[in-house]
Amino acid sequence: MAGSVFSLVASHLLAGFAMVHLDASSHHRYYILLLIVFCCFDAVRSPLIQNIPGQIGLEYTLGFAFHATNFLCLARLAAPKKYSAQDRYSWVLNQLFDPRWTVRRMPRFERLPSKHLFIVRRLFDVTWLGTILYAHSQWRLRIDSRDFLDIPDGFLPRLHTLPPREVIIRLYVYVVSTYIPYCTLRLGHCATSVLAVICGDDPARWPPLFGSIKDAYTIRNFYSRFWHQLMRKPFTSISVLCARTVAPFAPKHVMTWLVILFTFALSAIFHILASTDVSMCSIYPQARFYMSTAVAMIFEDVVQRFFRSDLEGLRNTQGKEREKRDKSSTKIPEANVRPKLAWRVLGYCWVFGFDIWAVSKLVYSSHKCILPG
Repeated sequence: MAGSVFSLVASHLLAGFAMVHLDASSHHRYYILLLIVFCCFDAVRSPLIQNIPGQIGLEYTLGFAFHATNFLCLARLAAPKKYSAQDRYSWVLNQLFDPRWTVRRMPRFERLPSKHLFIVRRLFDVTWLGTILYAHSQWRLRIDSRDFLDIPDGFLPRLHTLPPREVIIRLYVYVVSTYIPYCTLRLGHCATSVLAVICGDDPARWPPLFGSIKDAYTIRNFYSRFWHQLMRKPFTSISVLCARTVAPFAPKHVMTWLVILFTFALSAIFHILASTDVSMCSIYPQARFYMSTAVAMIFEDVVQRFFRSDLEGLRNTQGKEREKRDKSSTKIPEANVRPKLAWRVLGYCWVFGFDIWAVSKLVYSSHKCILPG
């Protein structure tokens, strides 16, 4: 176990060494990257990392391999040569342990709180999130293999004849699969931010990990505005490279769709590798879930492009003014530029319905692989 944890430490040291001592164009960075990938895959064998709730230890360790790919070979980050030795090492530490791993597209504070108010609010978040997780660990819906093995994965053709228990189970597995990871990640982020600010870090470096659920009226918004963005940078960087290689002269909207497909393909690979019960049987359900999400995003984009003039006409006047200001600046567009309520309600129903279908289908398929008959 100690050796595997050491491998995780070694992966960070190797990345830091490369960014400080190797030129941005050095081909030795590729060899360093191979060593980092080896160390990360060795580290995931550690029971300590595997037993961190919500697979956060596994996802962090494998996620670092993806981020190292972006750091060393795509973004080619290198400590500025004009810095002193101490400043170069400080710069590298900020890259490796940045609260967002250099991701700049993230939720923002509506109003930056004072240090003391920040700590109080985050401790309150830790309390209620911890209460939810504890309650879930103590009181769970009793489900046995018969609830999965004899039931089809999907339910749309049987929608009008679904038994009450199956409805309850599908809603339950959707909530547990989506919002328990949400609570786990947010609790970890809040606890870490409190510790960092107590030790002297700036609260401005610790904005909310998740955005507002009000913005999740499309599947794309669910993942780009509400859900965390911790893996966005490496996935999109690799996906853009793949898309430009496959279709270098594709129109902009086609390029966007290719990037979405490659991004969710990488996400599928990432989550398959991070799974503790991965098997040939469970690979297909994971891949199907992430690729169906990508296809749903593309479908949304096609619909919005088709009805763009109508949708634009229904936007709030205030939203239009904000959107114009955002387009004329280099700032990230504000998340509260939203269509009118009627369109948002329709969008919420679409996202909620799609997620229940996709998530429950994934869970039903996966359980058939691991539960005894």
